[in-house]
Amino acid sequence: MILLLGGGVFADYWSAKPAGIEAQYVGRTACIDCHRDQAEAFKGSHHDLAMDVATEETVLGDFNDVTFEHDGLVNRMYRDGERFMVYTEGPSGEMEDFPVKYVFGVTPLQQYMVEFDRSDDMSEDELSRLQVL
Repeated sequence: MILLLGGGVFADYWSAKPAGIEAQYVGRTACIDCHRDQAEAFKGSHHDLAMDVATEETVLGDFNDVTFEHDGLVNRMYRDGERFMVYTEGPSGEMEDFPVKYVFGVTPLQQYMVEFDRSDDMSEDELSRLQVL
């Protein structure tokens, strides 16, 4: 019964889908007119703050030239002008400097995404993140 119902919903969706139009991201503001209450509740929530560009306002970690040891490696978090930087092990196994591109999360922890050159052994959807506790 459930399979039959699910198949009917899918068939209805498929037949109503306009031909030649592909789905694309329209931005968060496109839905606000019809969903004001939901947008207001979302604003500032942990889901809203879950991923953002690394800026003075979004980075919560201490980047005042601090070091920490993890798995026997001494890592360094520091500032290079406006950029937030991490000195850590790169994909080559050597220690390298990486600018922090994005932040993930707010509390109880925040993770920082750095961009690695994609090596041949990395899958297409693999991302590189440095988790700082």
